[in-house]
Amino acid sequence: MNKWRCSVCGYAFEGEVPPEKCPSCRSACSFVDANCYIPECGGGAS
Repeated sequence: MNKWRCSVCGYAFEGEVPPEKCPSCRSACSFVDANCYIPECGGGAS
């Protein structure tokens, strides 16, 4: 499952793809990838 964050209000969303409109602020914002890819924050080490 991927993690996404609203670029307007910071709402965190978990799903395969981000929604078109933010469920929190209702803006047609762009969601940024909020996945953790480094071991320091709990992500996998590659």
